[in-house]
Amino acid sequence: MFFCEKFIRFWKKENEFEDFHPKKHRFVFTKTKSQAIAQHQKARQEGINVRTLVDMDHDVENRDIMGIEQILSTKPACTLITIQFLQGEADVNESYLMEVIRECGDFDEQACKRIRKRTHEMTSERFQRALFMQKNGSNKDVWEKLARIKKKIPYPINDHALARSIAVEQGHEKYENLDTPADQTIWDIEEKITMKARNDPNCKLRQLLSEMLREHGKMNRPE
Repeated sequence: MFFCEKFIRFWKKENEFEDFHPKKHRFVFTKTKSQAIAQHQKARQEGINVRTLVDMDHDVENRDIMGIEQILSTKPACTLITIQFLQGEADVNESYLMEVIRECGDFDEQACKRIRKRTHEMTSERFQRALFMQKNGSNKDVWEKLARIKKKIPYPINDHALARSIAVEQGHEKYENLDTPADQTIWDIEEKITMKARNDPNCKLRQLLSEMLREHGKMNRPE
C-alpha cells in the first residue's frame, strides 16, 4: 500500500484524488495476501473503517475474498503493478508492455517477444504451484481450474515473473528457476517496472483507488 500512497500523492498534484486527505487516511502494507485478508477481517470486527486491496494472483474468481465487505482485488490484473498493462477487460496492451521491457534493457523485437512468452509461462507456473499447494480435491480439479484461468486470462502477467524474465534475457539464466531467490538484480528491474506503473496509461489504477477512497471517505470526512 505504500506504492498506492505515493501514487495518490503524485496524481493529487495533477488535480486528481480530491477525496484524499492525508490526515484522514493511513496506509498499511501487509506482506502476504492471506495476512492482508485476515487483518482486514480483524479490523472490521473491531469496528475500524478499513478498505483493503489485494492482488488477484491466481484467484480469478475472487473466491479468497468472497463474502468479505470492503475488500477489492486487482482483478483482472494479477498484481497491483501489472494493472498498467491491461487493455480493455483482460487483454494486454502489447505496445506499452514492449515499451516497459525496452526501458529495462537493450532488447530487439525478438528478445521482447521471448520475454513476453517467458513471463506468461512463469506466471502460469506460479499459478500452478499455488493451486497444487492449496488443493482440497484431486489433481484433476486443479488442472480444470487452471484451464478456466487460462480461458479468462489467456496472457497473465505477474510483475515478479516479468522481472525474472527480463533478467534471464539479460543473461542471468539462474532466474528461470522460480526457486532461485530474488536479489538486487531482480529488485532493480522490479523498481523500474513499478515506476512505470505510476504513469497509469489506462487510468485503471486511478479508477480503482478513487473508488476505495470515496468509500473510505464516507466515514472519514475532513474536519
